[in-house]
Parts: sequence; C-alpha cells; structure tokens
Amino acid sequence: MWIVPDKGNSSEPYMIDMVLMDEEGTRIQATIENTHVSTFKGKIKEHGLYGMMRFEVRANNGDYRPTSHPFRLYFKESTKIKERDLSSETEFPKDLYTLKSFTEIKNTHRRAGDDLFDTIGKFKFDNIKYSLQPDGLPRAAEFILEDLDKNQLSCTLWGEYAQALRNMPSTSAEPHIMLLQLCRAKTDYGEVILANSFYYTKVIVDESIPEIEDFHTKLVASSQSSSSANSTGFFIDPALVKSMSELLAISKRSRCWIFGKITNILNRRAWSYQGCVKESCSKKASAHGDKFKCSKCNEVFDQGIHRYKITVIVKDSSGSVTLCLWDHECRQLLHKTAGQLREQLNLSGIHETATSKEIDDLVGLHLLFRVDISEEDFKKSDKVFSVRCLTQNDDLMNQFLAKTNDEQQVDLESDDDLEIFFSQPGVTSSNNIDDATTTTPMSKRSLLDYEEGHDGGSSTQNSTSKLQKTIKVEKP
Repeated sequence: MWIVPDKGNSSEPYMIDMVLMDEEGTRIQATIENTHVSTFKGKIKEHGLYGMMRFEVRANNGDYRPTSHPFRLYFKESTKIKERDLSSETEFPKDLYTLKSFTEIKNTHRRAGDDLFDTIGKFKFDNIKYSLQPDGLPRAAEFILEDLDKNQLSCTLWGEYAQALRNMPSTSAEPHIMLLQLCRAKTDYGEVILANSFYYTKVIVDESIPEIEDFHTKLVASSQSSSSANSTGFFIDPALVKSMSELLAISKRSRCWIFGKITNILNRRAWSYQGCVKESCSKKASAHGDKFKCSKCNEVFDQGIHRYKITVIVKDSSGSVTLCLWDHECRQLLHKTAGQLREQLNLSGIHETATSKEIDDLVGLHLLFRVDISEEDFKKSDKVFSVRCLTQNDDLMNQFLAKTNDEQQVDLESDDDLEIFFSQPGVTSSNNIDDATTTTPMSKRSLLDYEEGHDGGSSTQNSTSKLQKTIKVEKP
C-alpha cells in the first residue's frame, strides 16, 4: 500500500493505492481516490486480511501497472470493509512477492509499458556510485545487482530512495541482499536497467523475511562450494568488449568496453582545469572580473577546484582511439587530486602548467575502459571518447580472459596478448558489462516510494549474525 501526496500540500494524501490478493493468489490494484480518502484512511493496514465489497470496476490502463490484471478496483462511498483474523485463514496464501529471475527480466522487459515486478539480488554498498544534486543530496544511486546464477542487472534508485540508501549504516560485512518490490525495467544504450517507480516501489535490504533468508541460505551454500567470488567490483561479460576498430565503426548510441594499452598522452602539460566549486558539478569555471564563474551553475567564487582532464591514445592490435580521462578516473589512477599534484609541482598560477612523472607513467598501462557513445560522438570526424569507468585489476583481466580464452591467462606486459584477446570468438558481440556485487544479510533495512525526476542524466563473505536495523522512507 502506498500514499500519493497532494501536490499542493505534501503532508496530505491525495490518493491511496494498494495491491489486493485473494485466496487464490490473484492480485488486483485498488485505489482510494481523493474524495474518499478521509472515509477510508487508517481503516486498512498493509499485510492485513479484510473482507471487502461494493467496488467500482474500471479497465487497468497505463504503463508500469502494479498488477497484470485487466481490471482495477476503485473504492466508493458505499464500499464495505471488515477486518478478518489472518491466523485463522490457514489456506490463505502467505507469499507477498512474486520474484522474477534476471533472465526473465532481460528477456521480457525491453520496452516501456511493462507491468511492475519483484526481484532479488546481492550488492555491495562500497560499489554504489552516487550522482549529486546542486544542494549536495543524492540525485541517484547506481549499482549492480547479481543473482545466485551470477547474472547481473544495473540498478538505479532515484531521489529519496538514493538518499535513504546513502544514509543506511553499513555496519555489517559486505555483500548485502536487496529485494525490489514493484520495481520497473527500462532500457539505456540497449541495456535493461532496474529502477524504482513513482510511489509504488518498495526496497528491502537485509530484512528478516523468507525470501531474503532463502536467498542468503543458497548464497552461503554456493560460496562454500565455489572459490570463484569476484572481489574487484566488476563482472566481465565478453559480449560488450570491442576492439578499437569496432569502436570507431559504431554509428549509434551505445555502450561498450575496450581493452588496450595507453601509448601516448596528448596534453602532458595542460592536464587540469579550474572547475566549479560544487562537488556535484564538473563544469569549467571562467574568469569573471577578479573572480570565477561556473558556466553551468552561474555560481561566482574566488577560486575554483582544479580537476583532471587527460587525453590519451589507447592501442590494441586492431588500431588506436583517443580517450578523455576525467577527474574521477584520473584520481583513481594517480591516487591524488589535481590540486594536490599541482601543489606538489609548485604550480601556484591559475594557468601555470608543467609535466608530471606520475602522469607520464600512465603510458604503458593496460586497462579496461568503459565508453558511452552518444549521438554527438559518432557524428564527429575527430573522435575523442569520454571514459565513464575503468579498471586495471590484473586478476579481473585474467578472469575475463579465462572466460574467453578457455582458461588461458594473459600476461599484461605483453602486447601479443592483446592480439590473442581480440582473436577470440564471441569477444565482440554486444551485450553488457558493469560493476559486480555479492551479498549476505547482516542488518535489517527498508526504503519506500520515490521516483526519478531525472534529465537522462565488491568476494562473498558469510555471516551468521542476526538481522538488526530497519530504515524506511515513506510518503506522508
């Protein structure tokens, strides 16, 4: 059950929605519209058992429906409700969730308008990537859910969901188990992504419910019989990896990973810029009198924050491409901020530049780069692709090559292995790759109801500790 608040007064309910289930397990959506909220508010509790009669029946139209039933019930002034004793109804179904497998989700949810559904997977708090609003609060939380068969789906939680997830105390050992009730699937760059839906979705993390406890039991059994847990935070699916020549031939909006060696740095001296002071904004700041002004936020400040922007040439046996490494990825490789490196080089002037051994030492690194190609990218004659994510974990490289090369490992110091890598069948078809996660329940947490208001824009550990805390975010 969920409450839709009044747009003019968020403390007052505008409408109450719920999913009802009968003794045969059939589910149907029921709605209490604004004119009847005062009559029925507080008379129905989630997970309660009721006898109900005298509804108005309408067609169940619209996208992202909470049930697949062809009809929808609406409360009327004459609707009657009588609470019943659930404990006496021994034959009444107790299953609250109808879990869809990741395989089923990928196969059936590639278009808008699908019904909402429930699913479950494991994740790690350490691998959640937050994007921030101008006020510093999380706008979105992006991470990977993985099922017991090691199938993976990207997941994005928006708004208050992301804020609640960020506020959860991660006091227990990674990984954790998340159950998504009434979530939705969308596609981005051809990839199926899980997301919360407006007011409907409930997110449950590590709570003591049968579905999560069953998942945990199977996870422990699986981890005890296998030593192949991935501690890197990534799972490599060879289907999304492209060669340089294939990347250059892409002519539509897409996402891929490339594996190659950095052979040159094009801006050895001008490797940083002065950006906006807001952590959530990475735009360049321009001179504004004796101060600086952000080109996006229009904020005026005395001095900006120095951020990395390093342009590199990356090569494999098929050719080379030009990539732009932004601040986050450069800090990951250099282990210091641009401001710290400038201070180390005694660069005090805003436009003062210098070469750096740390940056020069990037040449020769073998890395996996994730590149998201926009429509603007493939229209340009001089293509420079922005890197959205990278990894240099040797074990991960070997793990990936073991999957694609019949357990043959790679010598990351040899260019010959790059040729071996891209000669493998199946390496260059298209699918998906992203952060991987695994999960074990330790503490007890829940979130409720919010929706994206968006503009488009890591080894398994066992625990016998009891589930503990609960966190919920509910609409007033």
